[in-house]
Amino acid sequence: AMAKVHTANALTAKSVLKGMFAYAVRHDAIAANPAANLSPITEKVAEVRAMPAEECAGSRDHFVKTITTKKDVGRQRPSTPVDVLDFLIGTGVRPGEALGVCRQDVDLNAGTVEINNTVYRAKGVGMVLQPETKEGDDRKFKLPPFCLDMLDRRLSQHDAVMVFPSEAGTIYDPNSFGKTWRQVVAGTDYEWVTPKTLRKTVATMLANLLGSQAAAAQLGHTSDAVTLAHYIQRERPT
Repeated sequence: AMAKVHTANALTAKSVLKGMFAYAVRHDAIAANPAANLSPITEKVAEVRAMPAEECAGSRDHFVKTITTKKDVGRQRPSTPVDVLDFLIGTGVRPGEALGVCRQDVDLNAGTVEINNTVYRAKGVGMVLQPETKEGDDRKFKLPPFCLDMLDRRLSQHDAVMVFPSEAGTIYDPNSFGKTWRQVVAGTDYEWVTPKTLRKTVATMLANLLGSQAAAAQLGHTSDAVTLAHYIQRERPT
């Protein structure tokens, strides 16, 4: 029953049951492990959906137009959410990683950025800059020209430690950016698009150009197995 609702929870429950009954067998509470012969649970992998270049450009145009014309969308200065969006499109990093980029992580001369932080809201503490990414690996890569130009402009406009600071000059909350995102796409053709969709889009484009290993390295995956299964859209037959 659990598997029909949430496969991952069902797999966890199955492991726990097998362990519990194995413990009972070892202590002679029961003769055999009834969980050992449970039916296999097959995890359903959702089809990866990325955006083609023209749709990605269209979603960005909609984002820019909406956030710069509607006063009730987001509390940030209009340029900041748009710049964060461009950074996500140009790099494929997670929002928390983008908002964790510090001034010292950007090398304008070399045209590179280092991704070695992430930000999150800690209960009872507030916004925290964590000196490691979700996967625990630092990575450095070249930036596309449009992304580099945006960073050059931003770094010349303020002297905050964070590249994408909040209005108060502190850490920009990823939840705040996510709220702005949802407000912008609500009720539109882009309602299905999330920041993770951008990661899939970047991964798919890189995989088509340079292969799955390059896509995995860009996204910070230790191997391309996860990238292939969950981030790279398979070519659809015409």
